[in-house]
Amino acid sequence: MYDMKEIEKNEAIPDGLLEQSDFCLPEDDFGDLLRKKDELNRSFVAPQTGGGQSALRRKQRDSGIFLLAY
Repeated sequence: MYDMKEIEKNEAIPDGLLEQSDFCLPEDDFGDLLRKKDELNRSFVAPQTGGGQSALRRKQRDSGIFLLAY
């Protein structure tokens, strides 16, 4: 039905492929890297916008108070 020798030949890993890979994981534990990333994300504070009055109007409009005030 199928020529398994041809299929196996196509599935084979070429010689030297695994030894010549440029990709490598850092020496540290991967979990430590994720933990450090989470700590950095938690310590990051988004800059505040200077919206002032327009931000207040937007909040009122979105909450429905804007329609009741007029």
